[in-house]
Amino acid sequence: MYEILQIHGNAVELDLPNDLTIYDTVNVSRLKVDRTDDSSIAWGPPPPPVRTSRAGTSHVVESIAKHLPSSDGTSWEDEVKWEGWDEKDNTWEPEENMAKAKEIVEQYWKGMGGQPKVKRKTTRQKA
Repeated sequence: MYEILQIHGNAVELDLPNDLTIYDTVNVSRLKVDRTDDSSIAWGPPPPPVRTSRAGTSHVVESIAKHLPSSDGTSWEDEVKWEGWDEKDNTWEPEENMAKAKEIVEQYWKGMGGQPKVKRKTTRQKA
């Protein structure tokens, strides 16, 4: 059994012994599951199905954990907890991506005492 170091699309880089004279990057079709010890495999429940529509697929927002100003300081980014996913799978999303979760965003800001204004960057003109 060899450890997978990196995954590159449909190829994997393996941690092979130095005395092997083969390439350490192989196609995933060449791999087989090691069934001798499955204690290291995390057998959790599968992720929830995504919702599909004409616009594409989307996941359902369960709640917003916290917020931060965007890198340019002109808007907010929210740490999103996704329905059916563990908290370790939370992601940071720009608030403009949260159009389908307006009620959750509004409830979050209401619980925070209102949404603070973001600072708009201004450009100084040279005199």
